Amino acid sequence: MVRRWRNSPQISQFMLNQHEISPEEQISWFNKIKNDEKQAQFVLYYKEQPIGAGNLKNSGNKLYNAKTAESGYYIASEKYRGTFVAFLPALLMHEYAFTELKIKKLIANVKIDNSAAIRFNETLGYIKSDFENSNSNNLVSMQLSPESHQKSFEKLHNFSLR
Repeated sequence: MVRRWRNSPQISQFMLNQHEISPEEQISWFNKIKNDEKQAQFVLYYKEQPIGAGNLKNSGNKLYNAKTAESGYYIASEKYRGTFVAFLPALLMHEYAFTELKIKKLIANVKIDNSAAIRFNETLGYIKSDFENSNSNNLVSMQLSPESHQKSFEKLHNFSLR
């Protein structure tokens, strides 16, 4: 399911690596990450239905108590893309990162032409970094602090109660 989602043009067009993933590559990836303490991978559910995928990664050390971690996220279900539902799993992932994993800051690297993802992240409290992403000039690097997350969490929570 995750491979099918990731290989779909609607999702892969916004990925840094856009090649089509083979079944063997997917199995190899699953075997590589299943005990990797530098990352956490999620299948995102809404009303008991899988709707997307998310991850938290730290390139250096264990994810727990990391100074920074990179977050990634997509909604595979067209029904929920661009809706309020898309914010719910992201908010929960961020809450988990800051409260359970004690991560100090989240980083999102977004393709510069993915304006929807940039707006989405800004709504979640991410702020564009002052520096260019070192991997490519085609990326916008954004940062989320626990305080910014809390403010956006409260704002979106109050909006959902209306």
